[in-house]
Amino acid sequence: MTRSLQAAAEIQDFLSQQGWKFCFVGDVAFLRWGEPPPTREIDISVCTGIGHEDQFLSRVLTKYRARIAEDHDLARRNRVLRLQTNDGVPFDVSLAGLPVEDRIIERASPHRFPRSIDLLTCSAEDLIVLLAFSDRPQDRIDASRVVMRHQSDLDWDLIERELKPLVEQTEGHAMWDWLNRLRQQPEG
Repeated sequence: MTRSLQAAAEIQDFLSQQGWKFCFVGDVAFLRWGEPPPTREIDISVCTGIGHEDQFLSRVLTKYRARIAEDHDLARRNRVLRLQTNDGVPFDVSLAGLPVEDRIIERASPHRFPRSIDLLTCSAEDLIVLLAFSDRPQDRIDASRVVMRHQSDLDWDLIERELKPLVEQTEGHAMWDWLNRLRQQPEG
């Protein structure tokens, strides 16, 4: 994971120099709030807003290489840019444009990882929101691990405030019920 964390620090430096708002989500955040993730991927959410994606894409693609040749067009459509560092470390950048994504980035805080690598990661609550909303089997396992480690410290009102509108726009009611059951479990 050290190589990935060093790459994340390099990416963070570049994003900071551009003056962009961002935070690490996914495995880097899970390493902070959960435990070492099995995949070791780097996922970043960057505030691009809606309609400003091309400015971001042009600038970031001068520094990093796309992993897929047509990724510029895919990124605009899917709002995810798949890149790699000069050392070949893969990372994904989510083009944040929704208000909930902006709030997640605003709440982010720095965390010191091994080897004195400081990275800006999303909160534990926001990691749970992101994992619960994606609602994949591994994400449920990961969300459970975060809840088990931090249950008494979590701001469940924040989680509900951010997740419930997302659930209502989709058919994610089973996921909402699952998360509420998880919340009621005794700490362990």
